[in-house]
Amino acid sequence: LHKAIRRQRQMCIRDRVNIQLLEQEMKRKNVSNADIAAALNIDISTWSRKKARPMGIKIGEVEQISALLKLSKNKAKSIFLPSDSQKCE
Repeated sequence: LHKAIRRQRQMCIRDRVNIQLLEQEMKRKNVSNADIAAALNIDISTWSRKKARPMGIKIGEVEQISALLKLSKNKAKSIFLPSDSQKCE
């Protein structure tokens, strides 16, 4: 992605991550916090901190989580981007 677009998307991710919806998808797909941490190559305590403060989740990590959970584009947007899609398109 172009640098400016990546920056804009990163700012959108920082605005709000729907952790509750993420956890529902993890449960539905039988993916644990340890699985996410392993996919991101971080320890589980670091993943727990990122979930507690979603502004620490980077766009590359969003892409990895989306791939691990096999999220559709729309589902990924509903989890990682604000509901005000005009702000982030």
